[in-house]
Order: sequence, then C-alpha cells, then structure tokens
Amino acid sequence: MSDVVRKGENLPAVVERLVAKVAVGAEKYRAELAILRHMKKADVLEATRIVAIDRVIDDLAEAWKTHAELGRLIVEQVGGRGGYKSGSGTTLEAVGLDKDASRYARGLAEAEAGGYFDKAIEAARKSHAPPRYMQPYVAWKHDNDSPEDIKPLPAGKFAVIMADPPWSISTSDWDIKWQPEDTIANKYPRLSIEAIKSITVEDVSAEDCSLFLWTTHTLLPAALDVMSSWGFKYHCCITWDKGGGFTHCGFHRRTEFLLYGYRGKMNMPQRGEAFPTLIVERARGHSEKPEEAYRLVEMKFDDGRLEMFAREEREGWTQWGNEV
Repeated sequence: MSDVVRKGENLPAVVERLVAKVAVGAEKYRAELAILRHMKKADVLEATRIVAIDRVIDDLAEAWKTHAELGRLIVEQVGGRGGYKSGSGTTLEAVGLDKDASRYARGLAEAEAGGYFDKAIEAARKSHAPPRYMQPYVAWKHDNDSPEDIKPLPAGKFAVIMADPPWSISTSDWDIKWQPEDTIANKYPRLSIEAIKSITVEDVSAEDCSLFLWTTHTLLPAALDVMSSWGFKYHCCITWDKGGGFTHCGFHRRTEFLLYGYRGKMNMPQRGEAFPTLIVERARGHSEKPEEAYRLVEMKFDDGRLEMFAREEREGWTQWGNEV
C-alpha cells in the first residue's frame, strides 16, 4: 500500500485523513488570501506584501502535494479512469469518495508528475501573485484534452440533438467549496474548444436535424463557432432565467443560453404549442438544465432524440457522455 498509509490504518481511514488535510489546507489558503486583500486596501509596504505572498505560495504548494497524494492513492488502491473498480474490488463508495472527487485528485497527481505544480509556483513568484487553487489542474487539463479522450458517438441518425458541452471555463477561488462532507469540488472534466469542435456530430445527424446547444455569456462566441463547425446554421437563441446567479464585472448574471440551429431543412414542427424563447425556472444544481427545456423538445420531437454530454439518464432519449 502507498507510503502515505500509517501502520494499522485501513484505506477508508487514510482517504478520510487526506481529504480532511486537503480541506484544512484550502481553508488556510482562503484565509491567507483574505489577509492579502486587506493588506492591499491598507496600503501595506510592497516588500511586506511580497513576503506574505511567498508564504501563501509555500502553503498552497503543500496543499497541492497532499491532494496529489490522495490522487496517487486512488490510482494505486482503487484504479480505473472512473475510479470505481480494481482487482481487489475496492470502490470509491467504500472509501467515502465520489467520481468527481476521484477525477480531480487523480488529475492533480498527474499535474504534479507533469511539472505543472513547479510551473504554477514559478509563475506566481515572478508575478508576485498567488495562483488559484485549481491552476495546475486546469493547465494540465488544457494541455491534455484531445479528441482521443472522447468516447465514440452512438450508432444511428437523430432528428434532434441537445448538447451541453463541458466548456473549459476558468474557475475563480470563491467558486471552490472545500468541505470534507462534499469531498473535492471540481465538478466535471472539461474539453478545449478545439476538442469539442472535433467531435463528428454529422455522423449522428439526420439529413434534416435540429441542434439545441447550451452555452454561457462568456462562451457565446465559442458556441456559435462550435455550432458552425458541427455543420449547423444558427437560427435563434432561447434564454433561461435561472432565478439567481452571480455578479461579475458589474453585471448580475442569472441567465444561460440555449442556441437553436439546424442542418438540411429546418425540421422544427410548426403546429401545436410554440417553443418560447424564454424559459423561467429556478436552477436545481450545478450544470443541471431546466426540466422545461426537455419538455419542450419532447413536445416537438416524438422520437430520434440524442442528448450529448448527458449527466443523468432520461427516458425517451439516446444519451451519450462520460457520466451516463
């Protein structure tokens, strides 16, 4: 067993200890960032602030190493990209982790092995700015995303496709909720724009096919580019009012967008209830899309429905993605 295991300690106990240590390190990092912000407002001498930043970087490097230890332990004792099976029959559930926690920890272990910790620390010291907690993981994912990592598309031709790509969005520190009971908070693996564009959606599209593509404010131009690369012509935008959101650069962002496009002839049925361009439904959880969007698509298209990058099973749809 890994050398991080103490004498007489079973695997669940090791994982619990490492997760708790990661949470403490992340909490310390947040507290130190708050002190740095206060120093900046209080006009503390630059030399004093640089010393404080170096201390933050050192502490963060230790937290990263602990997190990577957890990732290596998962690979060694649980194994598999999904982190569920090994020859010994050990499961993530048995050691108190979920697949998102496993994926992120294993990613940090690979980021450390690839030198991404050293790169992030070197850049932080040169710029005298503390790195984000997720920086080495995001950099590693960006450099290692490739079309080869994408599972084959399902067989068949579909009349309508709904897609919620795992856009490569930067995550700010305040969005990382390090709580032992919630394990590690990276929500899903992401793909670069080029990797998303490389997916051969035309292989599963009927001659006449509708596409509903989810995106955000920041990634609206990229989504239009993806739609075009997949061979669809943009037609209109459906806005989802989530009932809440966050403020960034002075704008309160409480909406997401569902872009509609088509290839061949537009096959959106013209009779019956119209498909509205505004959906008002409170958000349920991270990346969970409104039930009303599914209802509307199902109302217009009786069959031939494909959901790409699906996160949960849904009756009446063919679903594709790493999480179903």
